[in-house]
Formats: sequence, structure tokens, C-alpha cells
Amino acid sequence: MDGYQIAKKGRAGAALAVSAIGSFIGSSVGLIGLALLAVPLSNWALAFGPPEYFAVTVVGFLVLSRMSSSSLPKALVALGIGLMMTTVGIDPFMGAPRFTFGNVELMEGIELVPAVMGLIGMAEMIGIAAKAAGLPRAARISYRELMPTRQEWKVAIPASLRGSVLGFFFGLLPGPTMTLSTFASYRLERRLAPEEVGHGAVQAVAGPKSADDGAVSGGLVPLMALGIPFTAVTAVLFAGLMMHGVTPGPTLISERPELFWGLVAAMYIGNIALLVLNFPLVGMWMSILRIPQPILASILVVLMLIGSYSLRNSVADMAILVGCGVLGYIMKQFDYERALVILGLVLGPMLEKNFSESLQMSRNDPMIFFTRPIPQVLWAAMVLLFLGQALYKRRSWRQEERRALRDQRSSAA
Repeated sequence: MDGYQIAKKGRAGAALAVSAIGSFIGSSVGLIGLALLAVPLSNWALAFGPPEYFAVTVVGFLVLSRMSSSSLPKALVALGIGLMMTTVGIDPFMGAPRFTFGNVELMEGIELVPAVMGLIGMAEMIGIAAKAAGLPRAARISYRELMPTRQEWKVAIPASLRGSVLGFFFGLLPGPTMTLSTFASYRLERRLAPEEVGHGAVQAVAGPKSADDGAVSGGLVPLMALGIPFTAVTAVLFAGLMMHGVTPGPTLISERPELFWGLVAAMYIGNIALLVLNFPLVGMWMSILRIPQPILASILVVLMLIGSYSLRNSVADMAILVGCGVLGYIMKQFDYERALVILGLVLGPMLEKNFSESLQMSRNDPMIFFTRPIPQVLWAAMVLLFLGQALYKRRSWRQEERRALRDQRSSAA
């Protein structure tokens, strides 16, 4: 919002610069928080058993559904599609094939990578092909224009620090935390400088960008400490670690400390590398937009097809990629949240496993999910959250009704 206003003033380069610096600050603060909180949280998480993990997963699903950008029924449908996709393949407890329809290549289930590339990447390519308009024309920005003034640095750095801390704590919660933290930081900056924000203020660019990256690092804390991804991004990272034989969770830090701290160090080095590459190569990154749209889309489609086939040398994975691409395009057209499909696809096996193990522990008594302390706290917190949202909506509806009635009386008078 303010970045566009800054660009209209001829300071687009400065907006890009404070955005890059804000991204670096947000990631750095988030990684420090990850290093400080992941170890004690993982020690506490050792008390978790299958009922606790099942409760955390279900509560995370329901909270994400409520906080989704689409309506609750659409969010539940999207989540249900992801969970249904996890049932394809061999039943992990009975050893019998499920929903394979006699296809041997589906015995191993639906591979996550082609499904994600289809739902996001291939769906976007189909959307580009369906649009007549081309990509935006690339602007030319010199290196000198990237340098903010001293006054711009003076307001941008504190805003980045505020946004970083705010975003990190948002990242600890389930839900679309990157979006929520961004708008929360923007509202904070607007409250601190109401005359400037909204008219091209650099702090309104630096703060939200830092909050966005701080939320990303904060989202790694529940992933590494609990082994539960709360967002689609961490769900993809979770799947990538599992593909390499690494299981995130409370035992990861104690059993594989070199891997955890190596990951933290690698991410920090990556932040520095990204900062170094952003400034001198900004012109090259923007020149990608000069590639003709049909050529760019064709290259991306071919790369996705090769990538999906190379995982298991399976033509079925290519079909899954295309099928999920069509599904993702249809969902986007009707405003269904595709990220929830990915989340259901990733967490579905964990949900089924913990549910079955919990029932085995209790000899098929479902009360095990309601009699243990941690699940009780989680269920109570979920109920309070939903009640609070309902009361807030009811209060907002009453205020709007009173305002409309007041307007009617004033117009009649």
C-alpha cells in the first residue's frame, strides 16, 4: 500500500532497499528466537503422546479453517480434499490397498511434491494461459536509486525491529501467520504515525516486511520442537525433511543437534547471501519479466513435469501433477484455499497414525482424547477462541445495525 505511494514519489528503489533490509532483520530476529525457544519447547514436548499430537493436529486444522481467507465451509472442503488424498495407497495398519483402483503405481500413495507443484505451480500456469493480458513490464532501477536517505533509515530500522518481534510471536500460532503479522505490523505503524503511514512512509514497508520474515522463522519453532507444521510452507519443509530420513520433533534437537544447529546456521548464511544478491542483481531479477509470457510458462511447465517424473521415475506422478493443476485452478476460480489441501495432505498420515495408536492405548475408548490434561487444555482453548470470534462478530453486527438505524433517523430528520 505505501510502497506504491513511495514509487509515485520516485523512490521505488528506496522502498526495495528497506524491504530487503527489513527482510534480513526479520529473519535474523526470528532465527535468534528459534534458537532460544526450540530447545526448552522440545523438552516440554517429550511429554506428548499420540492423544496429545492428535489433539494438537485437530485444533490446528480447525483454527486454520476459521482463519482462512475463504469461508468456513470452503475451508473445510479444501481440508477434506487434502485428507482424502492421503487415504490413497496401502493402509499402514491393515496392509490392504485403498482407493488405488487396481493401479500399482498408486500403491505408494500420492507423492507430495507433484501434488504441491500441481496445486500451486501448474494451476498458476493454467491461469496465465487463460488470461489474455501479459505480465507487467519491467521497470529499470539503478543501483544509486536503491540507497535510502539518512532520515529514511532512521524510521525504517526501528520499524523493522518492531515488526520482527511481532511477526515472530505470530509465527508460533497456527494459521496464515505471515499475512496476519504483516497487517498487524502495518496497523501498529499506522497507530504510531497516522499522518505519514498511508501516504508513502518507508516504515510502513519495512515493518510489515520484517514481520513477514519473522513469522516464517517463528513458524519453524513448532515444526522443530513439536514436529507439527502450522502453515503450508512449513508443511512442505516437513515433507522435504521426511524425504531425507529426518523426522522433526522433540527428539530431533537431542538426538541430532548437529542437524538442527546446522539448519539454523545455514538459514542465517542464506539470509546474508540473499541480502548481498538483492542489491547488485535487482536489475537482473526484474529482467525475468522481459521473457515472453508463452516461453516463460512453457519452460516452467516442462521443468515441473521433469521434476515430478524424476522423483520415482513414474508417469503416474506426472498425471498427479496435471490433475492437481486442474484441481488447483478450479479451486482458485471458486475461492477455495489451496494451502489447506496441502496441509491436509501433509498432516493426514500423522493424524491417522496418532488416532489409531491412541485407540490402541485405550482399547478403543475415545475418552482418551478428553481425559488427559494437555488435550483438555487444547480443546478448551479452541472453544474459547471460537466463542470469542462469535461474540466479536455479534458485537460488530449490532454496532452496524445501530449505525444504520442512526443514519436512517438522521436522514428522516
